[in-house]
Amino acid sequence: SMLLAFARLDWKPGAALVEKALAPAAEISDQGLANCLFACALMSFEMDASLLVDLFGQCSRWAGSTPADLAVSQLRAVLDALDVHPEHRHFAECLSFLDPAQTNNPPSSAAASGFHRDVASALVELGWEVENEVPRGAYVVDCVVHSEDLAVEVDGPYHFYHGTQHRIAQSRMKMKALRGSFRKVLTIPYWEWLKAREDGRTLQHLEDELRKLGVTK
Repeated sequence: SMLLAFARLDWKPGAALVEKALAPAAEISDQGLANCLFACALMSFEMDASLLVDLFGQCSRWAGSTPADLAVSQLRAVLDALDVHPEHRHFAECLSFLDPAQTNNPPSSAAASGFHRDVASALVELGWEVENEVPRGAYVVDCVVHSEDLAVEVDGPYHFYHGTQHRIAQSRMKMKALRGSFRKVLTIPYWEWLKAREDGRTLQHLEDELRKLGVTK
């Protein structure tokens, strides 16, 4: 949808344009509705309250049915986003039609990258017990150190707008969800790891970043 395109470009359109994109809500297709709700989550639900009421009210169309896989994935992310926006958490009731078993299925995740494997190996070398590719809500966490309630995310170029160090909207939404789910979250941008590798100090860099979070051996 147009609204989702705006959200992915990290641009919040004016109220009149949002209203035009969403009206009438009853005529939006099922996938279009999932797209719009996901876009609202990407924009931190910062829009007219009556539009949110209309959109979430349309979720009743899924009562007794199963949305498509893509829609389910997006709606899981919306649920996680609602959890970190208490003022909108009541909208979660509108998504109660989701099959709990389906909601709890591990989200799909791409195979671990070499970058991810390097960081996981470094954590182990520093003496930490690490679990990789851990499902949590709508997301898969790259590495988890359960003893510290620590999530470690290794952020490759696809987490950032091209040619910048500015995190894309989807990645920021994931970070918000993880910070609401874990006591500590460490993010390692690819350029920092590459520089540490060039300097031959990946272990020292990782240890320094962990220390900033109070995670020490």
